[in-house]
Amino acid sequence: MGAYTFAKNTFYNLEAYSSSPNGGTDANPTDDTLFKVSLNGTYIIGGSTYDYANFSDAVSALDSFGICGPVIFNIADGTYTEQIEMGVINGTSSINTITFQSASGDSSKVILAYPSSTAKNYVVHLSGASFISFKKITIKSIGTARG
Repeated sequence: MGAYTFAKNTFYNLEAYSSSPNGGTDANPTDDTLFKVSLNGTYIIGGSTYDYANFSDAVSALDSFGICGPVIFNIADGTYTEQIEMGVINGTSSINTITFQSASGDSSKVILAYPSSTAKNYVVHLSGASFISFKKITIKSIGTARG
């Protein structure tokens, strides 16, 4: 592979792929990337051109890869019927924050909703998560069940 000296305080995008596994043909080349880079920057949730289709996909990426700088999720107008739970996200700090915000700036146009239940009576559950904010988003429980 060789050697490379990385400069301090500089972000790098690295990609590595496998080829000819065990000297044969790769039956599944879609899984060749060996690692993913932590999230950093601005991403889009929902809409016609998105990085993540919904909140759950974005939270899954945060859980899997962590962050290495401030992260903003601009959310396209729409109703997202899903329940999200976030634990500790690697890399978060008072500087490396995570923000979920309405792309349009109108809280009535971005709605995160989930039916109430007695088992898990929440829409958003932050379990050990910190440095996370929600801006101009309506979060509401659908239904009447109480835990």
